[in-house]
Amino acid sequence: MSDIEEILRKRLKKSSFPQFWYPQKVGDEISGRIIRIRNSPWPSKTDYDKFIYEVQPFQGEPVSLPLHAVLMRMLAEEGVKVGDYILVRYVGEVKSRGGRAVKSYEVAVLPSEEVAAAPTPTPARPAPPTTPQTAPTPPPTQAAVTSPPAVAGEEKPKLGGKLEEIKKFVDELFSYYDSLTIEEFDYYLNTIKKWSIDPAIVIKELGLKVEGNKVTK
Repeated sequence: MSDIEEILRKRLKKSSFPQFWYPQKVGDEISGRIIRIRNSPWPSKTDYDKFIYEVQPFQGEPVSLPLHAVLMRMLAEEGVKVGDYILVRYVGEVKSRGGRAVKSYEVAVLPSEEVAAAPTPTPARPAPPTTPQTAPTPPPTQAAVTSPPAVAGEEKPKLGGKLEEIKKFVDELFSYYDSLTIEEFDYYLNTIKKWSIDPAIVIKELGLKVEGNKVTK
C-alpha cells in the first residue's frame, strides 16, 4: 500500500446523514421526534419530495424517512416541522390513479406545541382523584395510593377493541417519560388521543403502577 493510499484511508469519513428506514412488511412502524429536515440531493419529481425528514426514534439511532410519494405528501400536508413527534405505519401497496403500485402509509403527528402545553408537575399541585366518582377517596392524612382501586360493583373494566392501540401508545409514552402525573396521563389519553376513557381503568388494565400522584410502568 502506498503512503498516499494510507493517508487517504486514515481520512475516510462516514456520511453524516442517518440511514433510511425502509419497512419490510405491512404493519412496520416507526415513532419518534423530528430532529432535522434537509433538502433532498436528488431531483424533485413532485412538490412533496424536496425534503428528507430525519427522526430520532424513542429507541435506537436516528433514521431518515423514505422518499415514498404518499408518505412525503402526508408529511407535507400535516405541516410536520422540527420538534414534532410522529408515528409512521406502513400499510402496504396500493394502486395509483395511473395504475402504478405505490407504498401507502398512515401518519400521526403530535406538534411540539401540544407537548409543551401539557401539564408540568409542580410540588404544590393537589393530587387529582384516581378513581371513578363511586369509589371512596383516601383520608387527608394518606400521602399516597399504592395501586389503582377497583371500580365498585363492576367486573374488571375492559377497553374493548382499543386495548392494543392504547397499550402501544402508553408503551411509547413511557419509553420517553420515566413517569407522568395522573393529570398528565389523563391529558395524553383524553386531550391528545380523545379516547374519553377513565385513566384508572387504563392503569388497571395495563398493570401500571401508581405512587402518590405518579404513574409508572
